[in-house]
Amino acid sequence: MADGRRIIRPIVSIVLIAVTAFGLLNVFEDNTALIGQAQTVACGGVTCAVKMTRMERNPLFQTFTFQTSVKHQTAVTVKCHRQVYLVGAYQCDKQ
Repeated sequence: MADGRRIIRPIVSIVLIAVTAFGLLNVFEDNTALIGQAQTVACGGVTCAVKMTRMERNPLFQTFTFQTSVKHQTAVTVKCHRQVYLVGAYQCDKQ
């Protein structure tokens, strides 16, 4: 029984450290490319003038609110999340 604990505890510790590292990376990494992707989604794929009014970042997703001028000025919220909880490419959708 003690041998099992000697193996499991380090594995659990390594997994928790990795999850924490990926969470920190998602919050503090440079998100310039993601902002551009979110602006494209906010404009509906066409070129428009956008102004970011709000940005929220957490380990699981990022939310942006843009003031767009596609047809008339309107606020558009775009939520971007990774394909698999903390890893993978970002995917952005209008809310």
